[in-house]
Amino acid sequence: KATVASGAYQTEILGRMPDAHLFPIACPLFVPLVEERLIRHPATRLMIKEYLEPLKKQEIDTLLLGCTHYPVLAELLQEEIGYKVQIIDSGLTTAKSLDALLDAHDLKSQKPKAPEFYVSDDPDKFRLMGELFLGERIPECFLVTEELAPI
Repeated sequence: KATVASGAYQTEILGRMPDAHLFPIACPLFVPLVEERLIRHPATRLMIKEYLEPLKKQEIDTLLLGCTHYPVLAELLQEEIGYKVQIIDSGLTTAKSLDALLDAHDLKSQKPKAPEFYVSDDPDKFRLMGELFLGERIPECFLVTEELAPI
């Protein structure tokens, strides 16, 4: 909801493509469905159908996933919206842009290092979600406390 309400994507897209027709919709129930790992649950399919119905009527050509949780649903979204619609994962696009920027300014570390994860909430939940998103095992992650990160 907050992403759509911010208007950030609309502003950027229309700034680059003034003739684009945008149909932003909030899909707030996707997040808890993903976090509860109900990816293939009938309730998830029902919500996908409900949220995408107005977009299907508009005969869109591109669907921009504006939330980090949505790529987990990409396969189901594609099935529902149809295979003529291109799906863009904004997180992946952002990561690729950042990678190119780091390369361009020679800012990438030359020393391979395993990632470390620091979280402000439940480390076990983060690990489960991270494994779902990344498709690989996440090692130990650390809970950040006020002692570790003073305000």
